[in-house]
Amino acid sequence: KLKKSRTEMELAAKEAAARAAFAAFDADGSGTLSVEELVGVFTRPGGGQPVDEAEARAFVAKHDRNGDGELDLDEFVVAMVRPAEAEAAICSAALEAAAAAVREAPIEAFLRPNEGYWKRLDGAVLDPALRVDEALGGSPVRLVDSRFLIELAESGGRLRRRQDLPEEAFVRPEALRRLPPTGDSGLHMRIISISHPWQQPDNPDPKGINLRLLARALRSFVEGQGNGAPYAVFIDFMSLNQKGPNGEERSEADAELFSRALSDMMAWYAHRKLLTLKLTQLPPDYPAGFAFPAGMTPNTAGYFERGWCFCESSVSNMCKSSSLVLDLGKLTPETEGLVALAMECTAKRDPPLPPADFRRALADKSFTSKKADEETVAGLYEATFRREMGAATSLRYTDLQWGDAEVI
Repeated sequence: KLKKSRTEMELAAKEAAARAAFAAFDADGSGTLSVEELVGVFTRPGGGQPVDEAEARAFVAKHDRNGDGELDLDEFVVAMVRPAEAEAAICSAALEAAAAAVREAPIEAFLRPNEGYWKRLDGAVLDPALRVDEALGGSPVRLVDSRFLIELAESGGRLRRRQDLPEEAFVRPEALRRLPPTGDSGLHMRIISISHPWQQPDNPDPKGINLRLLARALRSFVEGQGNGAPYAVFIDFMSLNQKGPNGEERSEADAELFSRALSDMMAWYAHRKLLTLKLTQLPPDYPAGFAFPAGMTPNTAGYFERGWCFCESSVSNMCKSSSLVLDLGKLTPETEGLVALAMECTAKRDPPLPPADFRRALADKSFTSKKADEETVAGLYEATFRREMGAATSLRYTDLQWGDAEVI
C-alpha cells in the first residue's frame, strides 16, 4: 500500500507540475499550446536545451489527439505524465464503446427479408472473399460496421488490425447480403471501400486523423440514406489479416487468408455498385511525430503518387458512376449533410489506362517496398482492367472536364 501510495503521490506531483508548466507556456491565455509557444521554452527530456521549431512541431503532432494542431491542457498533461498508459486506456475504452454501440442496435432490425438485391446488384462476385474457410478459421475479407467506426472515432479510438478487433466490429456475410440498397433508385449496395495512404508501416492512421474524417463522412451516409441502416466498410487494415504490431509474421492460416484476399482485392474498388471513398491528404507536417523502424525512410509521397493508391484510384474510376467515387480530401469543415458532401467531394477522374500504359505510369510511383509490390500491383490492375472492361457493354464518361490530353 505504501508503494502504491508513493506512486500515486509521484503521479499527482507530476500532474501538478505539468499543469503549472502549461499555464506558464500558454502565453496568450488561449487554453491551448501552439508550436510557437513551445519553441524556446519547452526543454528536451532530462532538462536539456529548449526545443527548436522542428522538435516542437513533432511533439505537438505526436500528442495532438483532436487534430487541431495545438495541445489543450488534457493533451499536454497526458503527454508529460504517462502517455503510454493513457493512450492504451483511451483506446481500450473506445473499442468497448464502439462494440457497445453495435450491440445496442442489432443489425437484424435493418435487414430485408431476402437476398434479392444482393443477387440483382452482382454481389456474387464478392462472395468468394467473404466465404469462411473452416479449416483456416476465417474468411479472406471481413467488412466493418460503419457504426463501429463512427463510435470508435468519436470516443477517441484508433484503427486496430483485424485480429485485434471484437466480433461486434464486423458485419456478418449473411447480414450483409440482406442490407437494404442505397441510392435514389435503389441501385447501389450498402458497401463502402476506403482507399488511403498508410502513414506508418504498423498502422495506416496511428493518430486517428483519417478515422475522424471518415467517421464524419460515414455519419452523413448513414443519416442521409434510408432508415439509418449501417454500411459495411472495406478498409484493408481492419478487413484483411495483418502482420503483428512489431512486424511479426502472420500465422500460416492468416497468411493464406491474406494471400486469397490480396489476389482479388481490386474487386472492392472496381465493383460498379460499390462506393469508393478516397482519403487523399496526409497529416500536416508529416512525417514529424510519427514512428518508423530504424533505418526506414518515411514514404512522404502524396496519395496520387503512391503505387497502391494509384491503382485503387484507377480501378475505382474505371467503370462506375461518378457519384460513387468521392475524394474526402476536398471536404471542408463547414460542409454538412450528404448532398453537400457528395457535391464537394466529387473526385477527379482520368481516363482508364490500358495495362501497358498503367505499368509505365506505375514505374514512377512510390512504394514503401517497391521491389516487392510494383509487379503485384501491376498484375492486379491488368486482371481488373481485362475483367471490367471486357464485361462492359457501354461506357458513359460525362461531365469529367477532360481536355485534349485526356481524350487523345
